[in-house]
Amino acid sequence: MAQTHAEWTRSPRAMRYVSARVPRVKLWLDEHDPERISDIEDRYRNVVCLVENRPEVANHAFYLRARDGHIELSRGDDERGVWIDEQELNRRREGRSDLMRALGDVRDRSVLDATAGFGVDAAQIAFHGARVTAMEREPGIYCLLDDLARRASHGFEAVFDDSREQLGKRWDIIYLDPMFPQRNKRALPAKRLQYLATLAEYAADPDSLAGWLADCRRACDRRTVLKRRAKDPVLAKPAGCIKGRSVRFDIYTPLR
Repeated sequence: MAQTHAEWTRSPRAMRYVSARVPRVKLWLDEHDPERISDIEDRYRNVVCLVENRPEVANHAFYLRARDGHIELSRGDDERGVWIDEQELNRRREGRSDLMRALGDVRDRSVLDATAGFGVDAAQIAFHGARVTAMEREPGIYCLLDDLARRASHGFEAVFDDSREQLGKRWDIIYLDPMFPQRNKRALPAKRLQYLATLAEYAADPDSLAGWLADCRRACDRRTVLKRRAKDPVLAKPAGCIKGRSVRFDIYTPLR
């Protein structure tokens, strides 16, 4: 069983990711509800640097802002940061997505979202009845992930750590959605994806994706699903594939 939030953020394993980033990401407490402020302080004081006033940062620097009952990620002089709201979650839950087709029947299954990011996929998987553990090792992104888990009507567990630390356990299903390598294109992705890519590159996985995939396959009992760009080369030999217009989901059987 995963540790509780309070235990996890104070563990040496989680804290080594924080200590590697100096200065820490600042979280501006732009809230007016004392109870909400107290909860934020309890949850994130060991993950980010809590401040009461808007940070004075350079245009390229990121910071978090807690306001209106949620946390958002801002950069420089952003008046409105990026975050996942309830309307977007509801849209993602409509119909049967390619992701859910690839994952199969997740009801009452243990699912490890190994690269959870902002948590949209984790929330969708949890909505369909899975017991989801969503992993994130970048402190700023983790706060957004954990905040979404708190707000989502079908919650999931957000854990601050490197997901490879969890591969000694057994999981029914593992979902692996690593950041795609950058391409030289004129058109930029959406603001939220730009922010995510910029922060995630600081926590880039030094191991090969093929090795990471093999480790996931050894830790799962039913299947591992790897998200790739539609034209990316195929790794190993997937048992199946769900193809979309721009991405695909490769499905792998466990390695015994």
